[in-house]
Amino acid sequence: MNNSTKTIYKLKSPHRMRFFAATGHRTGAEQVRKRPPRSGAMLILIAIMMIGFMMAVAFSVDIAQMHLTKTELRTATDAASKAAAATLAETMNRSQAIKRGREIAAANSVNSEPLLLSRRDFKFGNAKPSKTGKFEFRQGGQPYNTVKVTGRRVKQSRSGAVPLFFGGLTGVDLFETESTAAATYIERDVVLVVDRSGSMWGSKFRDLISAIKTFTETLEETPVDEYVGLASYAEYGSTDVPLTPNLYRIDQGVRSLRLGGWTSVSRGMQAGNQIMQGGRNARYVERTMIVMTD
Repeated sequence: MNNSTKTIYKLKSPHRMRFFAATGHRTGAEQVRKRPPRSGAMLILIAIMMIGFMMAVAFSVDIAQMHLTKTELRTATDAASKAAAATLAETMNRSQAIKRGREIAAANSVNSEPLLLSRRDFKFGNAKPSKTGKFEFRQGGQPYNTVKVTGRRVKQSRSGAVPLFFGGLTGVDLFETESTAAATYIERDVVLVVDRSGSMWGSKFRDLISAIKTFTETLEETPVDEYVGLASYAEYGSTDVPLTPNLYRIDQGVRSLRLGGWTSVSRGMQAGNQIMQGGRNARYVERTMIVMTD
């Protein structure tokens, strides 16, 4: 038997060890396997990432649109409530206040469209400061000094809901929101009832004139035009100055009083009430009577 011997040579490779027979032929298991082609795999990954990126951009744009809409709605509603409250104080007519409020609301755009309000979006009532210093609104309370306005961008409102720019991509086509604002404009009628009896002679009457002067100067600095009237009393009461926004007349009226006689506070208050009843509508105006004596 011819026992031919095959010499095996060991070749070193940086990646794998290969063995070859001396004859120079490779066996099937020794052949180098080729990797499958991977061209185009990166394009698929990029396409998936682009879809996610576009969704994020669309979502960001819609969120920005929502925030802008809420800000514009808050501004328009606030302007409408202030205009309505000022008109209510001036005209003492709720229909006129609503009309003016709607005009101002429509002059402000929300999502590039005018804000349209209905009559039911306006509530009238009274607001008074609480222990915390904040005004508390009571709907229907009198005198009416506050207008509460609700601006809506919802499906049932006159302006409708807000269509989103990328609603088709995010699955949310419409955005609904509302904002509420209340404006208080306090109107007040004040009647001063002062003592002109004989006990007020001398420094007491001078102090009275000085005190009333300080009072009227303070009122001049307030944002509201108060109406002030003057009544006085001794044995009998008298209506000296009717309610007026001209506070100079009050100063002059006090200086023109003639002192003397006994004191009847009740008759002075009756005269003050008479002036008060001849003032503005009590449904819209706060009423205050101040009695001054020694």
